[in-house]
Amino acid sequence: MQAQHDTNHPTILFYDGDCGFCDRTVQFMLNHEKDSSLRFSPLQSAFAEELFQAHAVTHDFSSILVYHQGKFYRKSKAVILLTSFLKQPYLFLGSIGKCIPDRWADWMYEGIARRRKKLWPTASCVLPSPKDRQRFFHDSGKTQQIEQV
Repeated sequence: MQAQHDTNHPTILFYDGDCGFCDRTVQFMLNHEKDSSLRFSPLQSAFAEELFQAHAVTHDFSSILVYHQGKFYRKSKAVILLTSFLKQPYLFLGSIGKCIPDRWADWMYEGIARRRKKLWPTASCVLPSPKDRQRFFHDSGKTQQIEQV
């Protein structure tokens, strides 16, 4: 599952906008990414709800979702896919993650997900830079900009 960075069909990381750990994850991605091709959206946004309805996707706020080339990835598969957007050494760690059986990787993911709000109890509310702000989707109606759903 190697991510191809396609600007016509961007990869979107959907995260819990009310979770400090999730906010830190988005900040980590912004600070360590290879390029600026990844997009972001809170799970609570109108944009996310519109895209989920268009694809008949159910979700909860305990797991990130990654939309990549018309498919949704959850849990450990989403995390491993996201590592392909990162610089070294994180890119290398993702290749190690591919060697872990899905069942074990999801078990580890779920353990962290259960404790995520204890790790960072509140969102840190870091505002994206003006350069990065355009990479965040919040409003409905933007799904047509992503692709014809």
